[in-house]
Amino acid sequence: MAALATAHWTGQIEQDPQGQHDAYRQRHRELYKHNWVVYAKTPLGGPAQVLEYLSRYTHRTAIGNERIREVSQSEVAFTVRADDHGGKRRIRLDGTEFVRRFM
Repeated sequence: MAALATAHWTGQIEQDPQGQHDAYRQRHRELYKHNWVVYAKTPLGGPAQVLEYLSRYTHRTAIGNERIREVSQSEVAFTVRADDHGGKRRIRLDGTEFVRRFM
């Protein structure tokens, strides 16, 4: 809260939606109505485990090989989710459209 006040009064908040002093004071009163508790725990396995966890999300491909069912001279057939219950269906796309969507 102190850092927010300092940033406001020194003009460090670019495009502050409540940059007017009256609006700032109202926001300040609203924020101080709560007891703020910051909870942050140490990663269980250290930095290496955090990077391993994050890499699962940053190094994913648009479509896995197991979903591609057929590739011909002009089309690609692959499975997609058909419903919220895990059902699958197969669709076919022209090769150039498949590559466009993939990219």
